Amino acid sequence: MLYTDEGFVLRVRDILNEDKVINLLLKDTGLVSSIAKGAKKITSRKTGKLEMLSLSKFSLAKGKSLDILLEIKTLKSYPSAREKFLYPFFLLSELVENFAVGFTSADELFQLLSDVLDWLDTDDCQTAIPVLIYFCTRFFLIEGILPDMYVCSICGIRFVADEEKVWYGGSFLHRRCSRGDKVQDTELKLLRYFALQASTDKAMQITAPREVWQQVFSLTMNMVVYTIGKPLHAQQYVKC
Repeated sequence: MLYTDEGFVLRVRDILNEDKVINLLLKDTGLVSSIAKGAKKITSRKTGKLEMLSLSKFSLAKGKSLDILLEIKTLKSYPSAREKFLYPFFLLSELVENFAVGFTSADELFQLLSDVLDWLDTDDCQTAIPVLIYFCTRFFLIEGILPDMYVCSICGIRFVADEEKVWYGGSFLHRRCSRGDKVQDTELKLLRYFALQASTDKAMQITAPREVWQQVFSLTMNMVVYTIGKPLHAQQYVKC
């Protein structure tokens, strides 16, 4: 069966012969592993169209274990974002590939990824850290797995300013209820703000000192690792 869909290239792997295995996030189909036959050949028309996180229109044929990639037409390549934010690109790709496994909102994940890539590609975007935090927070919200950021999961009492809070076991808690990694009020405020913003443009209007963004990014990555059950390889290379 032949089918056509728009999507993003997430990962490209060489295999022993002249082929490549490409993991895709497709708008209507979700996460797909495909094989591009002959893509390692210099003369292949597919070779220059397999950039990570490029948006393309794909023609594929259903296969037994891997779908067969027949044609690719690049729609957007995000050249400015790719030049400015190489390591965040790797991390974003890794996030999407992990998020797309076992979750239900492939179409919303596709749209969210499209929105944040559009923002990263603008001249206004000078740091990728807030965009990565926004992407993760919004995805958790879409999937209904965003931890409660207003009420302690143990005692059920609402958080108030200037009291000690921690992150532990996938939840935000009062320090008096549990041990864990300390969470500042400013970190929770930024996460709450991003969770409420459906528009990337509006979300990126907020500003904070670099050290605060780094703290929130570390907290967000802890949330991600708890959710997917493993560390991310590209995280260590992404700094404010």
